Amino acid sequence: MEETLTFSGSASFATDYFESCIYSILYQRGIYPEEDFEVINKHNARVMTTVNKELEKYVADVMSQVKDWILENVIQKLVLLIQSVETGETVERWQFDIKAKNSNEDGQLISLAKESEKFDREFRATIRQITASVSFLPELTEKCTINIQVYTDKSVLGNEKWGTGDVALIKGGGEHMRLKTLSTSAHQVETFVAYQLKDNY
Repeated sequence: MEETLTFSGSASFATDYFESCIYSILYQRGIYPEEDFEVINKHNARVMTTVNKELEKYVADVMSQVKDWILENVIQKLVLLIQSVETGETVERWQFDIKAKNSNEDGQLISLAKESEKFDREFRATIRQITASVSFLPELTEKCTINIQVYTDKSVLGNEKWGTGDVALIKGGGEHMRLKTLSTSAHQVETFVAYQLKDNY
C-alpha cells in the first residue's frame, strides 16, 4: 500500500518551512554575521541553518511549540519581526499565515511521494524569493534584532514562555509584498513581507 501524508506529517513539513525561511531571512538580511550560518540541503534545496548555538536553541524552542499548536489546529500565523535596536521600531515584518485544510489525523489519502515532490517545489520557490529579496528590500543600515511572534486561537492559555505582546506593525503601514503560497493536502501557508521605506527610518 502506498504511503500517504498524515496531518502530523504535514505539520512537520510546515515547521521545516518556517525554520528554513527564518534562517534564510536572517542570513540574507545580515541580522547575524555570515560565520553564524552554513549551507545544508533540505527538501532538495540549498538552505541556510545556523551554527550559533544560542540562535539555534531559540528557533528550535519556538518551532517545537509551533508544531504542537499546528497539531492542535490552534495556530493562525507566525511573524518574524526585524526591529531597530536603537529605536525598537519594526523595520521588516515577515508573516506566515497557516490554515488547516483537514484536521483529521488520517488526512486526505494523497501519495506521500507526490506530496513531497509538490512541497519541495514550492519550498524551493519561496527560498529563491527570499534570496532575491535583497534586490528590492531597503538596506538595513542600523543594528537590528529579531522577535518571533505566534498568533493562536483565544482558547490557547498563555504560559511562562509565551506572553502577550505588541503587534509591532510597520510605522505608517510600510510597503507589502506577497510571496508564493506553500501547501499540502492538510495545510496552506501564505507568506508576506512588510517593510519600511528607507526614507522612513
